[in-house]
Amino acid sequence: MKTIYEANDAILEFDEEKTTLYITWKGEVSETSVIKVLSLAAKASYLTDTIHWLIDRRQLESYEAEARIWVKNDFIDKVGKELIKKTDKIAAVMSDSAMAQVSSNVLIDLIVEQNPNIAFKEFDMVLPASNWLIGSVEETKEEPKKKRGFFSRK
Repeated sequence: MKTIYEANDAILEFDEEKTTLYITWKGEVSETSVIKVLSLAAKASYLTDTIHWLIDRRQLESYEAEARIWVKNDFIDKVGKELIKKTDKIAAVMSDSAMAQVSSNVLIDLIVEQNPNIAFKEFDMVLPASNWLIGSVEETKEEPKKKRGFFSRK
């Protein structure tokens, strides 16, 4: 995996082997970082036919208003058009901040509107998100819990 961009509020990494973009948002994300990360992510999409995103939002607090406006007005229809077309899955790790979670999901919804074939799923941790993206873990149904008797050992 190669680090493409790193700032106080954002990290962009790309794993060519897994064709996965790893985006980490931290604190209040600036317009500058959003533009840089998503523009470089768009360039990475030219290296592959399909691409996945893993968005780590655990430390995300918010996006600057200008950053959200740029995503809506410039990224969706211009800069990110090819990237969105090539994206098949987006996995997002939940934020501790409810407001950050909501605003991030609004931005992801805008992206998915442009390509309804994108599968989107949220996770509590990075590893299950990463595994889901590459299809290495099958979805399993949780078995109903059995009632335990008074004398059972387990």
